[in-house]
Amino acid sequence: MIVPPLLEVSGLRTEFETARGTILAVDGVSFTIERGEVLGLVGESGCGKSVTSLSILRLVPPPGRVAAGRILLEGEDLLAKDAEAMRRVRGARIGMVFQEPMTSLNPVFSIGDQIAAAALAHGGGRTAAWRRAVEMLQLVQVPSARERVGDYPHQLSGGLRQRAMLALALVSGPRLLIADEPTTALDVTIQAQILDLLRRLQAERGMSVLMITHDLGVVAELCHRVAVIYAGRIVEMGPVARIFERPLHPYTRGLLRCLPHPSRFGRPLFSIEGVPPDLRRTPVGCRFAPRCPDVIESCRRVEPALTEREPGHSVACPVST
Repeated sequence: MIVPPLLEVSGLRTEFETARGTILAVDGVSFTIERGEVLGLVGESGCGKSVTSLSILRLVPPPGRVAAGRILLEGEDLLAKDAEAMRRVRGARIGMVFQEPMTSLNPVFSIGDQIAAAALAHGGGRTAAWRRAVEMLQLVQVPSARERVGDYPHQLSGGLRQRAMLALALVSGPRLLIADEPTTALDVTIQAQILDLLRRLQAERGMSVLMITHDLGVVAELCHRVAVIYAGRIVEMGPVARIFERPLHPYTRGLLRCLPHPSRFGRPLFSIEGVPPDLRRTPVGCRFAPRCPDVIESCRRVEPALTEREPGHSVACPVST
């Protein structure tokens, strides 16, 4: 018997209606996440990473909407569920670590109250929920968890707030965790601690993880596969080791060249020239063509499809080698 992926996203299209036109934030994105797999979704700011995650959770804010596609969680179409059914999915089956914990945690409630409220939302009594909050803070290695459970977000450091967000996301034992830039604004030492914690929890619980990041170093540390997204479309996808060793898309190669490396010490950092396209008026053909060093004439006329070039490794580029 073939076991279907835990999550299957097909042809996802999310748009925002504005006075100046329709913004195609996500345009035809498709990917799967297997049980126990960590998939990285990588790209520069504004490429559609966070909107993809909000689309999966059905939390796209107005005037945005999911205009097309399918989002299957264990074979169930999340886009077909009503609001109440989706509330039961969030937290219990899909956990979310948002990008900035200081704005995601409620400043007027203690972290214990917020974790306990999430536990209560999916059943149980108040005493058990509070005990669960302490257990979760211990699980994510918050020092002196029994004392810190009554602290408010402003009393915690950035690293402890991120741990509290992770405890909140995992309190109901979700099968899928979506982590949106979980190490942003943290210093290098705390980043490493958070990544080690995520790696341990994922292995112990057998969770699937969608790791959203612009940092390829995070991808190398944590992910099994990576999908590279540019201007709302996936341009390359494959196993992490293969992408790092043999990137096929010029955009992926550009992102990798942007990474600091000892061999380039003393030389200016590389940057990809140009800017991403205006998503209200996407160019005909390949969206990366105006910035691509390898562009040919057909790139400006025909948008390339994501095609498998070798087992498990797909790219949307006619000139990739």
